[in-house]
Amino acid sequence: MAVRLDQLFEIKSGDYHAVSELGSGDIPVVSCGDINHGYVGRFDVPRDKRYSDALTVAYNGPVLTVKFRPYVFGAKDDIGILIPKSKMDSVDLVYVATIINSMRWRFSYGRKCFREKLQLLVLNLPVKKQDDLTILDKDYIDELIGNRRIDMRPRVTARKLKDKLCANWKTVRLNDIFDLKRGDFHSISALGLGNNTTVSRTEKENGVVGRFERPDAAQLYPPGRITVSTVTGDAFVQVNEFMATDNVVILVPRSAQVLTTSYFIASLINQQKWRYGYGRQCYKEKLSNLEISIPWKNYRLDEKAIQQVVHSMKFWHFVESNIER
Repeated sequence: MAVRLDQLFEIKSGDYHAVSELGSGDIPVVSCGDINHGYVGRFDVPRDKRYSDALTVAYNGPVLTVKFRPYVFGAKDDIGILIPKSKMDSVDLVYVATIINSMRWRFSYGRKCFREKLQLLVLNLPVKKQDDLTILDKDYIDELIGNRRIDMRPRVTARKLKDKLCANWKTVRLNDIFDLKRGDFHSISALGLGNNTTVSRTEKENGVVGRFERPDAAQLYPPGRITVSTVTGDAFVQVNEFMATDNVVILVPRSAQVLTTSYFIASLINQQKWRYGYGRQCYKEKLSNLEISIPWKNYRLDEKAIQQVVHSMKFWHFVESNIER
């Protein structure tokens, strides 16, 4: 059912334009940034300006990016805060965040989504009426997720790398380490169904839009390649052999790279995807000059240091086991 966002949430903007307004303290303050969950620092935030178990929406940077915040926080004024009007647990909030995030393509740095526009955002959500309130239909959501309503808040655990990481980083352009190539055909509408994984400009499903017959001029790329959507700037590591439409840029390493390096670099590209949108697309020439800072040793990528970082991530073994060999 189509429902306006302000029917489900009280929508506020953050309270601080600059953290210089605050003294040091223990409460995390967050902003619109994508790195470190938008964390700015810890400050002395008055109790009446603290929030918890809410969603935040970026006005700036990666516009309309939504984050679930299951902790007490303060907020800068470059984000909106969505406070549920009726009880929602972590599953409900993550579900709504996913739906809103799927609409990010409608906005960009040049077409921002401030509070007034955010209030009128219309979502397709399972809802029902209760005592004149519009509430989420939790039974419907449970059916979608297989009746597994669990606490989705992350557990805080201490993690340490066994070995000391290389501290040498170098700023390079993508075309210093990759040959960038656009996909080979424009449209999938004329293709019949087939066995070839096909990547296009979507930000969903790892960029995969289906499996189709291969056009004569289309190349098949091996798994492990990074693809970047020209529209959203989203970078994905492809887990299967694939072909791609021409609104995708494929990054072909200039020298052999291990899989962990591909995932690490994709994450660095994704940190800067806020720069792009439908009105400022990220074609090959523009992407080739994108700068990233990366571990560097002996005049090349320090893949051992990168590997240590990626192997320390909680879900790495799951990812590795699903890469087509």
